[in-house]
Amino acid sequence: MAIKILRGPTYFVMKVPAYGDYSSYIWSFVSRNVTDYEFDPKIKRYKFARNYIRYDKSSQYMYLPIEMLPLMQTYLDYGHLESEIGVLPASPTRDIELEIKPQFKDRTEKQTNAISYLINDPSPRRGLQLQTGVGKTYCSIRAIVGLHKAALIITSGLTEQWISEVQNFTNIGENEDDIYTLKEYTSLMRLFRSGRKPKVFVASLETLRAYMHGEGKYANLPCNFQEFFPHFGIGTKVMDEVHMNFHTTTQIDLRTRIPNNIYLTATFTKSDAGTKKIFDIIYPEKMRFGANDYKKYVIAYFIGYNLLISEKKCITPRGYSHARYEAQVMKTDRNFNFFYDQLILVMEMYFLPERKPGQKLLIFFHTIQMITLIVKRLKKQFPHLKVTEYIAETDEEVLNRYDIIVSTHKSCGTGKDIKKLKCVINTCSMKAEGLTIQVLGRLRELPGETPIYIDMYNAQMQSHVRHKDERFMIVAGKTLKINDFQLR
Repeated sequence: MAIKILRGPTYFVMKVPAYGDYSSYIWSFVSRNVTDYEFDPKIKRYKFARNYIRYDKSSQYMYLPIEMLPLMQTYLDYGHLESEIGVLPASPTRDIELEIKPQFKDRTEKQTNAISYLINDPSPRRGLQLQTGVGKTYCSIRAIVGLHKAALIITSGLTEQWISEVQNFTNIGENEDDIYTLKEYTSLMRLFRSGRKPKVFVASLETLRAYMHGEGKYANLPCNFQEFFPHFGIGTKVMDEVHMNFHTTTQIDLRTRIPNNIYLTATFTKSDAGTKKIFDIIYPEKMRFGANDYKKYVIAYFIGYNLLISEKKCITPRGYSHARYEAQVMKTDRNFNFFYDQLILVMEMYFLPERKPGQKLLIFFHTIQMITLIVKRLKKQFPHLKVTEYIAETDEEVLNRYDIIVSTHKSCGTGKDIKKLKCVINTCSMKAEGLTIQVLGRLRELPGETPIYIDMYNAQMQSHVRHKDERFMIVAGKTLKINDFQLR
């Protein structure tokens, strides 16, 4: 008897009994192709981390990412198992009327082509990989307008920014009948009680994750997670920075049947080799619009300094820890003063002499404690400049009002557009390709100016040098010029 498979917009589903028949063969497919493993130093072997499926034990239905279907069919054929493919239709949608304000036009042909792709491509899954500053946000909002369906925008930490952008570009109203923020349980409960059906939702990824898993009070809402989307007629789903929350965004796709799904990122990549293998199947090259179109306008300098720090004290069972490294830098006045002097030397070489009024510097550290010490010292040394930290609860307005901004990758590494940003200094040792591209992407084109990216590393640390070499290769392909040298 043929195995029945139903194909939806973002997933396919098949019945897989817990035991017997072909179940062990299917679970073998899952373990080989849709499962992440991580190395456990305690037992010195790889163990299960997560898989990218959904399995309902009560119904015995298994849901898998739609891009895995050709691989599954080949696997079934190899095992001499017949399959029968049916269609699972998209969930009901609701039409909306929304317009772009007349003063906003496409700035470039890239934007026009991207918008056309997002609106007209027949595939229900459309990825947009545009260089930072080209206008992913604008293009996706134009697509929402052009698709004429109730929309859900999913983002992590940028709900207010997305609300502002939708209101800026379109004629949508400011009341909750038009645009609604889904953030925390109370926002969902209030929505259901109100009876509203807004045109556009902007949702916190963290809130949707809790809702999806039915955690705590979320289990008592009038609609469960899967019922929410047809109930509100969501016809367009926009997922922001999909490379950052790959597992959660995949799990959302495994629970929805939305006809138009837009995935935004500046880089469709993952640093871990095992995860990247799965990521590349779920987000194949064919759906990465704009991936090969990159304009170079930045000069990069990788600058080594020589500070004697015990590498062993910066290593955990999971590998190098930059938080531990910063703790060692802060441990003695000698270490901190040396590091600070090297930072100032770099600023005096590449930012302070060339700085024009209004131009800004963004410096990245890993820990709040390190940021606090650096900000305090910079304020004292440069009283004529406005220096601030930018961390979790800092008002975003400071990005426009201050000259030197000190932050973390998590707080300011993605999604932040800092006007007149002349220079970025990264002091954190990491090797993640996606994060490296995002940090470089904080620099936007400056008319008549060449933005500068600086990457500082400790040349005495093997981990730093190894990570630096990997970042160097990533940045080299995206900059006008690149140099690597050590301070004396």
